[in-house]
Amino acid sequence: MTITLLLFASCREAVGDRERSIEIDSGASVGDLRRGLASLVPVLAGISPSLSIAVNEEYATDERILKSGDEVALIPPVSGGSDDHVVITAEPIGSDAHAWVVEPTDGAVVRFEGVVRNNAADQQTDHLEYEAYEPMARKVLSTIVAEAHDKWKIGTAAISHRIGRLSIGEISVLITVASPHRAEAFSACRYIIDRAKEIAPIWKKEFGPDGSFWVEGPPHPMAPSPQGS
Repeated sequence: MTITLLLFASCREAVGDRERSIEIDSGASVGDLRRGLASLVPVLAGISPSLSIAVNEEYATDERILKSGDEVALIPPVSGGSDDHVVITAEPIGSDAHAWVVEPTDGAVVRFEGVVRNNAADQQTDHLEYEAYEPMARKVLSTIVAEAHDKWKIGTAAISHRIGRLSIGEISVLITVASPHRAEAFSACRYIIDRAKEIAPIWKKEFGPDGSFWVEGPPHPMAPSPQGS
């Protein structure tokens, strides 16, 4: 049967394309695909142990059975038409982009701005590029915002994230949380950015005088440990 691999960040660069149709055995699982990547797409042999895999825009365990026509995203560890609360955009984000979240009942507004700096790991940075698996990223970020609402009594929360090329000083991510009280707003805002860095399929690439590299954190929990590969 035929499935479509969606490739991002270091996987996309290794393969040289964003998509690839491949043939796998009927009834194959996500785990079967992972174990067979070395033969199906040899250039990914060294990457596969750290990959998370999403099927039709949802993270999938190795036990999930694949079906013909599935879209299977190979997701390296993240750096970490939507509703107004979650926006992924190639346009610049202004500090006042979320001014609309504040209601008369709110006594606190906490805003986090992630800004491109001119260095990383003691190396000079010229600019950054962000890449996202956009449909899934919107779903994941929306879920994170919903989780924040479940954990704290807050008002409106919003997150906007850039993609594409960003210059030094530009806002890469803006999170705004309004709440009747400051403690809940602070806690929810920190939760949203920390969780987004962990699981949102958005990747960052650093560019500087010494070359470029993808910034990757630890594998997503659904990726197997290298010892088990």
